[in-house]
Amino acid sequence: MQKFFFLICVFVSFLLSIQSYAAVITVDANHPSAGMYKNLKDAHDAANSGDTILVYPFAGSYNAIDVTKKLKIIGRGWYHVPISNISTTISGTMQFLAGSSGSLLEGFRHAFGVTVDANSITIKRNDLDHINVKSNHTGTVILQNLFDANQQSNLIYVFSNNDIFIANNIFINRYGYSSNSLGIFACHNTISINIIFNYMSVATGNKNTALNLDNSNYYVANNIIASGKVSPKTSLGFCNNISNSNQLNSSNGNMINVDMSAVYGNSYKLIENSPAIGAGTNGTDIGIYGGSTPFVPCGYPSIPRIVNIEADHLVSCPRSFN
Repeated sequence: MQKFFFLICVFVSFLLSIQSYAAVITVDANHPSAGMYKNLKDAHDAANSGDTILVYPFAGSYNAIDVTKKLKIIGRGWYHVPISNISTTISGTMQFLAGSSGSLLEGFRHAFGVTVDANSITIKRNDLDHINVKSNHTGTVILQNLFDANQQSNLIYVFSNNDIFIANNIFINRYGYSSNSLGIFACHNTISINIIFNYMSVATGNKNTALNLDNSNYYVANNIIASGKVSPKTSLGFCNNISNSNQLNSSNGNMINVDMSAVYGNSYKLIENSPAIGAGTNGTDIGIYGGSTPFVPCGYPSIPRIVNIEADHLVSCPRSFN
């Protein structure tokens, strides 16, 4: 009973800490609804900048919206055990426009896209198809997402005059018909881009490229490149990566022509005696579980979750976010 009381206190304290600075708005499209609103647009229109929107899962999808306020928009994750078919899904393209600087999108799934057209936007722990970062922005963060697509286009396209941080993501593009199946495209000398601790696999084809960073200011480290070309092929800016072929120069700690079956297993976790163990910068592991922000399976949001309760007696409680 004491454990149950402690967990409840932690969760309530978290909500109170948010509410002391901003409102928490709930969205639930189920019938009957446990939320304050049934769709994202109504919740967005009612919110003030700085508010948090918590979104309940349901069997359908929420329509994507244009975000014009600083908001945290948080779902329950993109896969839930043991009820795998219930998650928070989005259809369409979420657009972060003028006024939305400092916003966060976290914990959603489906074949949806994101357009970033504001500063300091964080896209975190989602299962999505693609992100376009429009020109003239700073502070874009793309963290712990799953990109698993079959499309003749880029998973991430970065326009000119941007700085962007990309870490601990899975990038997979299965479109393999010799037609520009791309992972990350950022080719302009006004782009500063950091790409660390990711997994990348692009289907084989004459024009298929995992990374196209020509002319940009880049730092690429601690990534597993399981397939796909890399451009430019240079020793500058590429450190401690592993590739399946000779996409990289074998300098600065890079390993080339590596058999990927010896590197990782299920869920892209490093297997015993993997050459990626301890081979990253400063002795860290290479891949999505390395560094200070390791990949989070299922995309669970970074807010407190009650995962276990021990109690002598339980009474009926209102429906919780998780």
